[in-house]
Amino acid sequence: DVPMAAVAMGQHAFSASRVGLDQAGSQIRNTLAEADINTAAIQVDSDLPTARIARIAFSNEPPRLGTDNAIGNLQWDADLEDMAIAADVVVYDSVSRFNGQCRSTIDRVLDSAKRAIRILDHNTDLVQEAVDSSLVLQALKLADGCVMPIDQLAWLEPVLRDLTVNEAAGRFLNAHELQMLLLMEPARGMATLQTAEGTIQASFQGQLNRHQALVSLVLGVTAGMPLQVCLNTAMAIGCADAGSIDTSWLKME
Repeated sequence: DVPMAAVAMGQHAFSASRVGLDQAGSQIRNTLAEADINTAAIQVDSDLPTARIARIAFSNEPPRLGTDNAIGNLQWDADLEDMAIAADVVVYDSVSRFNGQCRSTIDRVLDSAKRAIRILDHNTDLVQEAVDSSLVLQALKLADGCVMPIDQLAWLEPVLRDLTVNEAAGRFLNAHELQMLLLMEPARGMATLQTAEGTIQASFQGQLNRHQALVSLVLGVTAGMPLQVCLNTAMAIGCADAGSIDTSWLKME
């Protein structure tokens, strides 16, 4: 995920969540800690279990996130506030916004992350809530950037359906006041990056780790590198093994 990718590229990473006082929760915290990810903002709930994604065999239904779990009880506290204040980048998703308590806490984190770039990772592989596009659109309100599959543009904004990729991406960026929009097309091996400067594209081959690609892209952009170089490098890093990522290109003279 994003913290793992950030650590692999030499960054300091936090993970914020709420898990149950159970084996799954312990495993999550231990795995993150072993990867040198700061877990101070991971809360432990003594009453509710760690969230699990329900996958229904032999069904066309999307995976569903259960509603009676610890993440739905995420609380604003000093550790979350410290993380938000210290962050340079905050990546959040659509899935965890299924619950009003969790949603309001995440929004408070985003509002407190004054100096951070806030990126919505709209992952349709795990989205039950995406059936309701209003939750995703609401999640965009505090975002500076977004990454999502390209087919989600027309799903979120049906009026964009008949436009070219460049036109649709440009209108979406402007309508939601984003600084950056990254659209993925795994089937074609293509990524499209829309910014105020225009639209650029890059191809990739093989299985893409979008979290590695996203972290690489943000690091390149914040370092002031040319956008085409940032996107090309992000796609290469996204397809690389996590143990062999070269970050020397980020060292500016």
